[in-house]
Parts: sequence; C-alpha cells; structure tokens
Amino acid sequence: MKLQRADLAIVSASILWGLNYCTVKLLVTSLPPLLVGFLRFLLSALVMLALLRLIEGSIKISWRHLGALIGAGVLGFGFQQIFFLYGSSYAEASMGALIGAFTNAIMTVVASLIARERMTGLMIGGLFAACMGMVLVVTGSGGSLAVTGTNWIGLGLYFGAGILSGLTPLLTHRTLSHYSPLRVTSWMLVVGCAFFVVPGAMSAPSAHLSTLPMLIIPALLFTAIGATGLTNVLWNYGLTRVGVVRLSIYGYLPSIFGVLMSALLLGEVLTTTQWWGTALTIAGVLVSQLKSLDVQALFRKALLKQRTARRESVLVLNSGTMKK
Repeated sequence: MKLQRADLAIVSASILWGLNYCTVKLLVTSLPPLLVGFLRFLLSALVMLALLRLIEGSIKISWRHLGALIGAGVLGFGFQQIFFLYGSSYAEASMGALIGAFTNAIMTVVASLIARERMTGLMIGGLFAACMGMVLVVTGSGGSLAVTGTNWIGLGLYFGAGILSGLTPLLTHRTLSHYSPLRVTSWMLVVGCAFFVVPGAMSAPSAHLSTLPMLIIPALLFTAIGATGLTNVLWNYGLTRVGVVRLSIYGYLPSIFGVLMSALLLGEVLTTTQWWGTALTIAGVLVSQLKSLDVQALFRKALLKQRTARRESVLVLNSGTMKK
C-alpha cells in the first residue's frame, strides 16, 4: 500500500486523538471542563506560536484571511470543545468515539457536496463498512454502553461536537492554500484560547487544586501539545494533500482508536462482537482509500522485487558453478 507522508501524518494524528478520549475523560473528572479547555488551548497556542516563530521566522497573517481562521477557531476549537468536554463528563469515552464515527459519516457526504469532490465506489463501500463496524461495536456492548437519561445529554453534546469538527476542514481548506499547516493551526489555537479566557476564568474558583492527582499535569501537557497542537498540524497537513472527502473518511480512525484506548486504559470492556466491529471499521477505512493509495503499484513493485531477487539468486548460483 503506497502510503504517502500525508496518509501517515493523518494516521498518526488519529492515534493521538484516540488516546485523547481517555485523557480528556481523566481531566474532566478532576477539573471543570471549561478550565480544561482554557488550559489546553493556552499551552498549545504558546508552544505552536513559539515553533512557528522558530521555524518560519514570523507569526504574521494577512487580515483578509484572519476572518476565516477566526470562524474556524470559534467553531472548531471553541464550541466544538465545549460540546466535547461536557460530553466527556456525561457519557463514556467509547460512546463519544461511536457518536463521532456516525457524525463523521454525515459530514463526509456533506463535504463531498460542498467541496465538490466526487466519492468513488470504493469510498462509499468503505464508508458503509465503517458504519456497520461501528454498529457492531455498540450493539455488541451488552450492558456496558447502556444509555441512561444522563448519557443522552452526553451523546447529544458528542453529536454536536462531531458536526462542528466536520465543518472545520471546510473552513480551513482555502486558507491552507496560502499558509503552512503550522501557521494555520497556530492561529486557530490562539482563537480557541481567546474563546475560553472568560469561561475558563469563571470556572477556575471551583477547581480544587490541592487534591488533584499526579497524572493531571502529564495528561494536560499531552492533550495540549500532543493531542491539540501536533495533531492539528498533522491533520491540516494531510488536508492540503488528500482533500476534504478522503480526510473525512479517515476521520473514522480517531473514533475507533478511541474505542480501543478506552478498553485498554479505562477498563471499558469490549466483547468479541465489538472487536469484530472494530476490525470492520478499520477495514472500511482502508478499502475507501485503496484507489488513492495505489494498491496496484504495490503489487507491481512487490512482483518486480521478487523477480529481481530470483535473477540475482540465479546469477550467484551460476557464478559459483562456473568457478567449480
């Protein structure tokens, strides 16, 4: 499979985002959600701006592009994070991953229509398989993912977060044709930080800092630098090269990785049916990317390599025979 650097960047971002479902779950059980959002974007914005200045020499951006970044930052990093943070406090992390997968299917179709990027048969088939895989994940859960009155609030918030997350690439796509992924991400993080200043400050007095567990600091650093700054740079880099629709289908990976991480780190037990669903979801994503990843080239390259190895073996054998 001919994975380009953009594909590898997207997969890497997906793994980090999957782990972030568990990290945020830990943070919101110890800190007010809005304070978590403020600290997350403050730390990530500072780090990304410093890297931007170091790597590109300046942090400037044109006024005519600032409006689009403000809109993307407010929706994608502002309201989306509020929905996601409060959703994490009401529902299980695996449920959040599941809802994210279904909203991603909706936004993939929407992105195809808005961006005018045609969905191939493989993309549609892969999208359907991924959805069916996620159905197996939730129906095979038994009682572990039971929906209660409180969970409904979390699921609704997760759904809103997924819709806003799907809109963000559509808002940043054009801006990325003028600036690097690092510059676009850095300014969006600044907007996200500014969005959370007031609500974060208002919720700070309710935080009991003296009783925080030791894991809070590394968890906060990870969610800020790794799962916010780095992942969005990688995601935006992928967006510039694979397009909105392919990126949207890749959006299943953070959800399914979130399910896996929830099982491994939070003790949310997955049944055999759920494991099959996980495998089907990942397979669906791979199928949707087959044409773009040029599988035929893979087989041609492997066949050529095999033939070359055989010729070399024959030449070595003949050379040894002649010497005798």
